[in-house]
Parts: sequence; structure tokens; C-alpha cells
Amino acid sequence: TEKYPVKPDPTALLVLCERNNLSIAESLMIGDRDIDVHAGQNAGMHGCLFDPDGFYDPAEVGAEINVSSLDELIAYL
Repeated sequence: TEKYPVKPDPTALLVLCERNNLSIAESLMIGDRDIDVHAGQNAGMHGCLFDPDGFYDPAEVGAEINVSSLDELIAYL
């Protein structure tokens, strides 16, 4: 098991992209916490906040996409 720094550090996401030959610029980090979105953005990815309970203020998180349901998310994909 490899150990990586905790989010919002992007190291784990960068390794994942490298191992799977994914374009960072074309990748979308979908997370239900602000640190998930920030980790993706720190890696150079787009960010999507999945917040079905409306816990976060989308303006404060700064994700490019904010959704509260899977139907909304699918519409973006």
C-alpha cells in the first residue's frame, strides 16, 4: 500500500492519471467535499462538487460544476 499526502494535495490524483494514461486537463474530479474538489484543481483537473444535502456554499468551493443529484451529474458527462 502506497502512502500519499492527504487532500487537498494532488499527488494521489497525479499518480492515478499517470498510471492510467489519463489527460489531467481532460479529467474531472468529482467529490462530495470541498477538499476533493480542491485536490483535483490543485492537480490541474476540472472540479465537480456533488452536494445532495446542500452543505457547501458553491461560491466558496469554487468548483466549475455543482450538482445535487446523479441526474444533474449525468447531464454534464
